[in-house]
Amino acid sequence: MKRMRARTNGKPLVSMMVRKYITAIKRRLGIIPKDFSVGGYDYKRMMASNHARTEESGINNSRWAPGALKRAEKKQRKEQRAIDKKSIVYLAEQRMKDKRR
Repeated sequence: MKRMRARTNGKPLVSMMVRKYITAIKRRLGIIPKDFSVGGYDYKRMMASNHARTEESGINNSRWAPGALKRAEKKQRKEQRAIDKKSIVYLAEQRMKDKRR
């Protein structure tokens, strides 16, 4: 079986994922200082949360509530799953699973 390689600059994908997870934990604990420079992780997250709050307040016609970014990300994942389930590849895989049963 071939190994899949993403853009990892020669590093295995698993080690990059572990490093990303550890970095996220350090950010939440405050070990890594926040980076609000344009293009930084915290800046991008701040801008995404501001956008999510604005969208939510426009839809609900009210002030924004905490957790808007998580709700927006959850909605986006749900929409992506709905799109993926309509794809030809997904439907063909399901038919193959049904034939095996």
